[in-house]
Amino acid sequence: MAWLEPLSDTDWQQLADGVAWFTPSGSRSLRLTGHDRLNFLNGQVTQDMRRLQPGDRRQTLMLNIKGQAQALMDVHVRPDDVHIWVHGHRQPFVWDALKRHIVFDDVTLTDLTETLQHVVVTGREAETWTLDRLGIAIPQPTSFQAVERAGATLLVAAFERSPFPAVSISMLAKDASRVVDALGLNDQHALPPDAEDVLSLAAGHPAMTEGYGVGQLPQVLGLEGLVDHHKGCYLGQEVMARLDARANLKRVLKPFHQKGAAETVDPSELQTASGVKAGVVWQASTMQPGEVRFGLALCDKDVLGEESLMLDGAPVITEPLALIGRSEP
Repeated sequence: MAWLEPLSDTDWQQLADGVAWFTPSGSRSLRLTGHDRLNFLNGQVTQDMRRLQPGDRRQTLMLNIKGQAQALMDVHVRPDDVHIWVHGHRQPFVWDALKRHIVFDDVTLTDLTETLQHVVVTGREAETWTLDRLGIAIPQPTSFQAVERAGATLLVAAFERSPFPAVSISMLAKDASRVVDALGLNDQHALPPDAEDVLSLAAGHPAMTEGYGVGQLPQVLGLEGLVDHHKGCYLGQEVMARLDARANLKRVLKPFHQKGAAETVDPSELQTASGVKAGVVWQASTMQPGEVRFGLALCDKDVLGEESLMLDGAPVITEPLALIGRSEP
């Protein structure tokens, strides 16, 4: 089980009352250029890239031959290139995989680790903040917008891995200090760089890191919506087609939260009220230590729904936390 270091009570309070921001520590970007860039990428990921137009955005997965998720990424299509934001410290893997498959394609791959910087602004008031500071609403998940601020071009998109409204802002690293100052972020509460994993968990999403999200089937992770079953071939596609036809998964990840919980959690089983094992805690953290515990559990599909579930003798709610705050855990 992975125990994620909790955010502080001050962090949660700021998220519940206004906005906070962070620079994701494990997310890095790549850039594809060349005439074949979308067709090439289409053969590497689970979403259909071929018909995307400038301004389109897709969240997608890279699988292995067994259909197991290897990386989660956000793809942003611009007129002359494609930006790929890779989550969970998996950029080196994606770099190697893409580089290995470029043969005769008119494609150039560039590492933007030192060139591009990402900032995420999230909290109950993030939508208002975005309108006020960027002059636009948070874009729909399938698109992004370019915004000019402080002499820099910003790529603005929704950030889905938070229980609160959230917006991601990408900029050139050389412009970052000036942009952060112009947007007034220095006057806002800053979260730790690893806040992405805790916020993702609170929203019911697994941290896509080695040993957890990585190596699991998208259907187990609740990410089947990122798999297009009607597109062309890609690594892992045959497994996805078989699962789509048979739908015979035995285990799935289920989000849970529990009030009045202990400050920490040891590797524990979820059980039914009658004592039957229903699953095991996979990732967990706390909010307001001693009050709310939340996480993901790998559960037996045959047991789910038959009875209420218990963890350490207390009932759990098998739903993610949503718009959490001190008054509504």
